[in-house]
Amino acid sequence: YNCVEPETGCAEYSPIPHWNGEPFLLTVAQHRKNKNIPLLIRVLHRMLHERRIRPEMRLVVIGIPGPETTGIYRLVSGLRLDGRVIFLQGLSEPELQWCYRHCEAFAASSETEGFGLPVAEALLAGCRVVCSDIPAFREIDREHCRFVELGDSAEERFADAIIAIL
Repeated sequence: YNCVEPETGCAEYSPIPHWNGEPFLLTVAQHRKNKNIPLLIRVLHRMLHERRIRPEMRLVVIGIPGPETTGIYRLVSGLRLDGRVIFLQGLSEPELQWCYRHCEAFAASSETEGFGLPVAEALLAGCRVVCSDIPAFREIDREHCRFVELGDSAEERFADAIIAIL
């Protein structure tokens, strides 16, 4: 069984470069196919384009590069979201806690997971959580997460769920 302990330490200052108080959505995921990061990027684009969120909203992606990094960066550039999608890695635990505690909502769009530690950490930090409806996430929490079915129309369903939770 996996165990997650609440963290008490939190950084005093934002680890997000040039952050001036802009609202942000947060995801914590290595750049791997199963993490489905492109879905969240398209969701941000959709919500901004449809003017369903504040125009200064950002998506902060915390995680190390992986096999999908090039495609993820290409998607951000193609959707003209440079500066709106912020990539961070190597954060200290207090810096990570700062991100959890200051985000508008936490989103996890994984197609499959063994456990889903970031969802558990986000819940312990008091985040509003929107995540894909997969067994690993259901196992963590059935009452406080807003679950989204993947597949056709997942982009629209994730956008609707994020808007509802905000």
